[in-house]
Amino acid sequence: MKDETTYDEVARLEALRQYQILDTEPEEAYDNIAKLAAFICDAPIVLVNFIDKDRQWFKAKIGIDFTEVPRTVGLSYLCYKARDVAIVSDTHADEELAKNPVVTDYPYVRFYAGFPLMTPKGDLVGTLCVLDRVPRELNQSQIEALKALSRQVISQLELRRNLTEVCHFADELQLTQEKLAHSENLLRTIVQSEPECVKLLANDGTLLEMNPAGLAMIEADSLKQVVGKCIYPLIAREYRQEFIDLTNEVFLGKSGILEFELIGLKQKRRWLETNAVPLRSPDGDIISLLAVTRDITARKQAEQERQRLLEREKIARERSEVAQREAEAARNQSIKILESITDAFFALDKDWRFIYVNRQAERFLQSKREELLAQSVWEKFSEAVGATFYQQYHKAVAQQVSVSFEAFYPPRNTWFEVHAYPTSVGLSVYFQDITQRKYAEIALRESEERWQLALRGNNDGIWDWNIKTNEVFFSPRWKEMLGYEDSEVSNYLDEWRKRIHPDDLERVMEVIKDHFAKKTPYYISEHRIQCKDGSYKWILDRGQALWDDVGNVLRMVGSHTDITERKLAEEELKHQNRRSQLFAEITLKIRQSLQIEEILQTAVTEVQKLLKADRVLVFRLWTDGSGTVMQEAVLPGFPIVLGKNLHDPCFGKDYQEPYRHGRVSAIADIETANIQDCHRQFLAQFGVKSNLVVPILQRENLWGLLIAHQCDRPRNWSSLEIELLQQLADQIGIALSQAHLLEQETHQWEELVRSNAELEQFAYVASHDLQEPLRMVTSYLQLLERRYKDKLDTQAHEFIAYAVDGAHRMQKLIQDLLSYSRVSTRGQPFQLVQCQSLIKSALTNLKIAIEESGAVITQDSLPEIMADPTQLTQLFQNLIANAIKFRSEQTPLIHIGVERIEERWRFAVRDNGIGMEPQYAERIFIIFQRLHTRDKYPGTGIGLAICKKIVERHGGNIWVESQPEQGTTFFFTIPDRAGNRL
Repeated sequence: MKDETTYDEVARLEALRQYQILDTEPEEAYDNIAKLAAFICDAPIVLVNFIDKDRQWFKAKIGIDFTEVPRTVGLSYLCYKARDVAIVSDTHADEELAKNPVVTDYPYVRFYAGFPLMTPKGDLVGTLCVLDRVPRELNQSQIEALKALSRQVISQLELRRNLTEVCHFADELQLTQEKLAHSENLLRTIVQSEPECVKLLANDGTLLEMNPAGLAMIEADSLKQVVGKCIYPLIAREYRQEFIDLTNEVFLGKSGILEFELIGLKQKRRWLETNAVPLRSPDGDIISLLAVTRDITARKQAEQERQRLLEREKIARERSEVAQREAEAARNQSIKILESITDAFFALDKDWRFIYVNRQAERFLQSKREELLAQSVWEKFSEAVGATFYQQYHKAVAQQVSVSFEAFYPPRNTWFEVHAYPTSVGLSVYFQDITQRKYAEIALRESEERWQLALRGNNDGIWDWNIKTNEVFFSPRWKEMLGYEDSEVSNYLDEWRKRIHPDDLERVMEVIKDHFAKKTPYYISEHRIQCKDGSYKWILDRGQALWDDVGNVLRMVGSHTDITERKLAEEELKHQNRRSQLFAEITLKIRQSLQIEEILQTAVTEVQKLLKADRVLVFRLWTDGSGTVMQEAVLPGFPIVLGKNLHDPCFGKDYQEPYRHGRVSAIADIETANIQDCHRQFLAQFGVKSNLVVPILQRENLWGLLIAHQCDRPRNWSSLEIELLQQLADQIGIALSQAHLLEQETHQWEELVRSNAELEQFAYVASHDLQEPLRMVTSYLQLLERRYKDKLDTQAHEFIAYAVDGAHRMQKLIQDLLSYSRVSTRGQPFQLVQCQSLIKSALTNLKIAIEESGAVITQDSLPEIMADPTQLTQLFQNLIANAIKFRSEQTPLIHIGVERIEERWRFAVRDNGIGMEPQYAERIFIIFQRLHTRDKYPGTGIGLAICKKIVERHGGNIWVESQPEQGTTFFFTIPDRAGNRL
C-alpha cells in the first residue's frame, strides 16, 4: 500500500490503538460480517483489514492463508487515499495496478472493492475488502450492503471500546471499595452470586474463602466443612505439584492459568481451569491468592475422545503402510507391463489419489505423471465430479464390481471407453480414446443426459420456463421443498407466482424484468414462497435467460435453494447484537452515577426508550405492603403517578415474598387476565392495559419493583423483553448497593477527618499548655539544688537529679508531640526545592553527632521536587539521626539514594547498623512505639511517626527493610510534580 496520508496519521493510529483490536483472537461477530459480505457479493476473498503503522492486519478473513501483510502491499491504499469507497472492476486495465504484487502473484486479484472503516471522529482505521480473481461489477444494492457492514464493523469496535471503558471504570470503583472499611460485604455478595468458582487461598494452600459455585465443584455441603483446610489433597496427584507451583508464583506477584483434575469430597472427578492472580492490600502487599475457576470437564472429554480417534486413525494408517510395502514388489513387476500396453492406465488409492499413471494416460490426460501422483482425481479433474466417471468409479468401489462404460470428458473434448476394476488398495482404470466413433452417435443424446444428471445430483429445486407459452417445468425436488407431491402442482407460471409472498412479489417481478432487459447478467432473488401447510420458506431463486438473434427472451432456466435457516440465523444475530448493544449502553448509563435519584431516573428513561412502553416506573416497597413511585417516565396523555404513595388493596404483606425470590409478573391484557377484580380496578385507574413487573433486589433484600406499562393497547411481552428487564433490574440493584455503600463511606470519612482534626488540635493545645508548668518544675528543682546543696545528703541529690531528668524527658516528649501535631496543621505551602540543599541543612544540624560517631555519609545526585522544605529537612534529619543512633561497632556508613519509578521519586536511606527483625517493620512507625529501652537508646518513640506523617502529607508512602546485624534501609516516595528534573 502506498504511504500517502491526507490527515493526521498520529491521531489515526491512536484511534486504532484505543480499540485494542490488533493481534486479538478471531471473534464470531467479525467472522460473520466477513461471511455475510462474501455471500452478498458471491466473492471468494473477504477481509476485515486494520491498517497499522507498518502493516495491514486481518481481524477476519475468507479465502486467504495469511493474517497480515506489509502496509506497502495490496490495494487498500486506494480506499485509504480517497477516504471513501474504492472499486476496481479489473486491475489489469490499469497499468500501475497491474504491477501490484497481489495482482501479479497470490492471491491474483483482478477485482477489488474497499469500504473504509471510519471512526465516529472521522479516523480511517481500516477497510472492509471484497476481492475476486476475475473481473466483475457490484450493483448498488451490494455496495449499500457492504457500506452497512463496514459501519457494523465500527459498531463492533465502538462496543469493544465502550465495554473496555466500563471495565476500566469498574476496576477503579473496585479499587476504591477495597480501601473502604466496609467493602467486604459487597465483595462477598458479588462472589456468592458468581456462577463460577471464586476462592481465596493462603500461601500454603489453606482455603480462606469460597463461593457457593466453588463449594458445589468440590462437593462440599457448606463452607465450614472446608474453610481453613488445605485444598491440595483435592487436586489429582499428577497435577498437584503444578498447582502448588502456581500458588507460589502468585505469591511472588505473578498471575497464571492452569488446567487440572480435581477429586471432590464425594469422589467425583472434574476437569477445571483456574485463573489465579495475587490479591494485594492497599499497601501493595500480597495477602492471598484470588482464583476464578470454571468447569471444563465437557471440553476435556471431547478432547480425549478426539485423541482416541486420532490414535485409531494412526493405527489404521500404519497397517495400511505395511500392506503397501508388501504390495510394492508386485507393483513394480506390473509397472513394466502397464507401460508396454496400448491402453491408457492409472491407479487410484482409496482416497481417490493417483498412485500410478502410465505414459499413454499422461498423453490422454495432458498432464505429467509428477503433476498427478498423490493428487485427488476429483480435485485435479473437478469437472468430472458428478459425471459418469464419478458415478461408475464410486459404484465399482462401493459394490466391489468391475464396471465398463463410455463417457465424454468436456475439458478434453474427448470420448473415452473405460474399464475400471476394484483392487485391495483402490481402483485400477484402463481407458481408450473413442471420440471419432462416438461423435455421430451421441450428439443429440448428450444434452438430455446432462440435464437428467443435473436433476438427479442437485439438491436444489430446478425449473425451466418457456416464456412464449408460460409453461414451466418444476422438478420433483422443487415441489418437494414446498411439501407437494409431484402430481399436485401443474406446469404453469401461475403455480409459482401465486405462492410468492405478497410483500415480495412486486420486487421479484422487477428483478426478472431487469434481467430480461439485460441490465443484470443473472436473475437472482431472495424471497418468501408459501408451502402447502401455509407457512413460508425463504428461497434463493437463481436463473439465466436465453435470447434469440433479435433479442427476444425465449426461455429461462434456474433453481430454488432453501435458505430459511440462514435467514433465521441472520435475524437472530441481528436481535442478539441489538440486545447486547442496548443492554451495554443502558448499563453504562446506570453505572456511571452513584447518586440514587440519578440512577433511577436514567433507568426509567432508558428502559422506556428500549421497550417503547407508555410508562416505566420504579416503585419503592415498604414493609407494610405499600410503596412509593420514586421515578417515572411516561408519554404525554397518560396519568402521572410520580411521588404517589400507592397501596393495592388486593395484596397483603405476603405478596412481596415471591418477588423477593425473583418472581416476574407479565400480564398481556388485564381485561382477560386471570387476576382479582380489585387488582384489575387498581391498574385501570392508571390507564394500564398491559404490564410487566420485575423485582429490584439490593443484595438479598427486595428494594422495589421495575414496572413497564402499556396503556394504549394490550401487549404480549416477549421472553427477550422479560429477560432484558430482569438484567436491567439486577444492574439497578447493584448500582443502588454501590451508591448506598459510597454514601456510608463518605459519611464515615467525613467523620474520621473531623475526629482527626480535633485530636490534632487537642494534641497541640495540650502539649503547648504543659510546657510552662514543666519549665517551672525544672527551674525550682534546680534552684532547690543550688540553694541547699550543702544541706542535702547524697540520696536527696539523687532524687532531685531523677526529678530534673524526668522533667527534661517530659519536656522533650511534649516538644516531639507538638512537632507531630504541627505536621498537618502548621505545614508550609509546597514549593520547588533542591533536595541537595535540604540534605546539607540536615547534616549541619547533626554536625556534632556525625563527628562524635565518625559517620560517613554519601548521596546520589538528588532531584528538585515540590515539597515543604522545613518538613522535608526534618524527614532527612530524623532518618540520618536514626541511622547514627542505632549504629553497630563498625564505622557508620550511611547512603542516601534515589530513583524515579513511574511518576514518583523513591528515596532510600541505607545504613550498616544493628538492624531489626522484619516483624517490627510496621510497628516502629506507630507513635510512642519503641524497640529498645531508654537507658540503652534514648528517645521518645515519636520521630518515625513524624516521618510517616510528613511523607503522607506529601502524598507518598514510607516503609523499612531490615535484618538483624545487616543494616536497615528506609524507603519513602514523593510524587514528581516538578517535571522529572535531576
